[in-house]
Amino acid sequence: MPSKKISLYECLNAKVGKDIYCSKGHKLGDRGTVTILQWKRGEPLVYEICQKCHDFNRMGEPILPEDRGWV
Repeated sequence: MPSKKISLYECLNAKVGKDIYCSKGHKLGDRGTVTILQWKRGEPLVYEICQKCHDFNRMGEPILPEDRGWV
């Protein structure tokens, strides 16, 4: 059984400013940040850097896909 991928929805280091970024300085995606629009659409926000991150700080249980983003 494959392990579940870590999402920015789960990490306390994910911060929101003009965009969503990692407070520990890790580059997310090609731009280094994630747009608010991606979050509003409820996109997965799963990045390879997060999967092996030694700074990952789980904020709690994962958010179900149907509860992500805005209606």
